Amino acid sequence: MNDEAQPTNRPKEGGKFDPLGYHMRLGFHPKIRLDPKRGWDFGKTLADFIQPNKSELKEDTWTFSQPQGSSSSGFLSVSVGPSDLQMSASLPIQSKEWYETRYGLLLKKFGEFFKPELILGSSAMIHGTIPIDGDARTFLAMHVMKMNPSRVDQFGRPIHLVGLRFFFPPFRKKGKKGKEAVTDWQVNIKAESLLEDPGKLYLEADADWPDSEEWDDTTTTKKMEQLGIVADYLEKNVVAFLQHTPEEQPGEEPTGDET
Repeated sequence: MNDEAQPTNRPKEGGKFDPLGYHMRLGFHPKIRLDPKRGWDFGKTLADFIQPNKSELKEDTWTFSQPQGSSSSGFLSVSVGPSDLQMSASLPIQSKEWYETRYGLLLKKFGEFFKPELILGSSAMIHGTIPIDGDARTFLAMHVMKMNPSRVDQFGRPIHLVGLRFFFPPFRKKGKKGKEAVTDWQVNIKAESLLEDPGKLYLEADADWPDSEEWDDTTTTKKMEQLGIVADYLEKNVVAFLQHTPEEQPGEEPTGDET
């Protein structure tokens, strides 16, 4: 008799979202000219919150980056284009709030150095994984999509990745007035089995705020907070949706694990 517990093919009890990256971007006006000398001067202003060991000053983009953590893929970087500013953390080793603070400092330094007049839209993206007790493909196909395993036989070959995608536009709540009635941002959500390890579920939330605004301290503070807005939505809405999939009804229990 085999006493080994069978996998549930659901999110592990107590498993938490493990971030793989934080990415923040905004457009600005007027455009700037990316000459190397100006790039070196701007790079020096970043020393208070990033210690770049690598700088690339090209005609179309400047990139300043520093390694983070023990992985060769872990880094913190700042990229500047003629009308585009980005900060990215790959395999973050600090809290989300730590990166938010540095993004706020970046916007402050950038505003003082280049004196932009307008913010032409902004975005924030978070991606990471949650652990699955078993196989994330089976979890998505059977427990979330309610797909009978026999449905995939028609493909005639093994399935390496299963995923879902949702797009939520800006909207106004019917019958309500005021600021709280309007969601002025859109978000693209991906939920799929991790290609490298199907024992993990990969999640990505990529949000955009398309409106243009005057560049000032109040506006840049709001932009710094957008990463937190995306994180809250990902964990309170998306992860909650996935973790609370209903149990199968009698007679509908999956008959196998063939994804």
